[in-house]
Amino acid sequence: MTFYSFSSDEGKKKKFATGVKVVLRPPSFEDIHCSDCGIHWRKTVNSEEGKAQFVLTNNHYADFLYSSDGLLISERAIEVFDLEGISGYSKTEIIVSSPKETPAEFQRLLRLAGENVKKMPENPPQYYMVMINGLISLHQEQNLKFIHCNKCGLVRAVSPGSSFINTDHNLIIDASSWRCEDIMNTNYPARNVCTERFIEIYHKHELTGLIFSDLTSR
Repeated sequence: MTFYSFSSDEGKKKKFATGVKVVLRPPSFEDIHCSDCGIHWRKTVNSEEGKAQFVLTNNHYADFLYSSDGLLISERAIEVFDLEGISGYSKTEIIVSSPKETPAEFQRLLRLAGENVKKMPENPPQYYMVMINGLISLHQEQNLKFIHCNKCGLVRAVSPGSSFINTDHNLIIDASSWRCEDIMNTNYPARNVCTERFIEIYHKHELTGLIFSDLTSR
């Protein structure tokens, strides 16, 4: 079995739209200064209720769009997933709005962030948030150092001799932990993983918005 990582494709000649979440109140954080692990980090403490609301940055719609909250998926892609029996995911309904349907303060924040509000689509198509439920493990030969503090709850993986995972650190999938799902996540560090079958279906139906990279498995 061959496994691949996947992530959102920005688009080449023309950038695909991205989803911008409608947020007026910034998230609240708790500063953690742990005496046990000696690490200073910030934990998000507030949660939101109800359907998330998004605007799209342009009208170049892919079947999968990047957002800071995760991948957005089109209705067409959902139909393909249902038709082909793709496993390992669920979807969450979101509200996709015209920027005119958002508070004036949010529109002001968009402009401050460099977004051209006038070019944002007024009648965007419906998208959903993809929740990847499938799980697969990293191989024990992964050669990552894991920090798990029982006192503050911090979980972190780092490359040997580093304080983070190096960009050239090759992740190794434990093939024996595969549960026959088409799309899945590694536990930690989190990576989106898919099978060759998923990629074949993606190309068969000419879906757009993802890029794939080979993963080593043992």
